[in-house]
Amino acid sequence: MDFNFTESGRLSEGKQLTMENKFPFDVQVNWTLLPVLTKTTKQWVKNPFRVLPESTTIKSNSSFNFNVEFAPYEPDSYFF
Repeated sequence: MDFNFTESGRLSEGKQLTMENKFPFDVQVNWTLLPVLTKTTKQWVKNPFRVLPESTTIKSNSSFNFNVEFAPYEPDSYFF
């Protein structure tokens, strides 16, 4: 998912991520985004990516759209 250039300290335009459940039963999805270690300060900070909602149940044979946002905390860096 490419967020193109996003200025440090700004929030990107949201992108949609679609998950499809092809199982014959419901699936619970929970997003856990771990803290990251900055290159410059060597401190643990909040993950620059955010997925909303953080959890949901996807019914069998259906799909659900998540919104993904990106807010870089460090200038001139690549995040993945």
